[in-house]
Amino acid sequence: MLRDGAVMATVRRKLNNLVRFEMHRWVTGRDKDLRHALFRHARQRTYRPLSGHVVLIKSRGTEEWAYQLQLDGFNGWKKLVRHPIELVQIDAGHLAPMKEPAVRTVVQRIDGLLRD
Repeated sequence: MLRDGAVMATVRRKLNNLVRFEMHRWVTGRDKDLRHALFRHARQRTYRPLSGHVVLIKSRGTEEWAYQLQLDGFNGWKKLVRHPIELVQIDAGHLAPMKEPAVRTVVQRIDGLLRD
């Protein structure tokens, strides 16, 4: 990623967006568009831990991408959930659980949870 300039391109893009959109908000007092308003709101929000039944559907496959998280085995959700998390692992890559054939496993699991 460093060799092909992807990191620097991302840094430039993020800085450009920060200046362009944050300056617009600073000058006008309004967000430039809905996407940036929602993003700003999400950054400022404080979250309370969820106390319900949580099922995390997680892929076992790995792809090489810049920010692959190796946190607590639950992709950081443990700190936001009070009860144990039920982990369902799918033998597929990161985006594959939303595509055939892995999506069938996901749908069957969700269907089973909704029937219980």
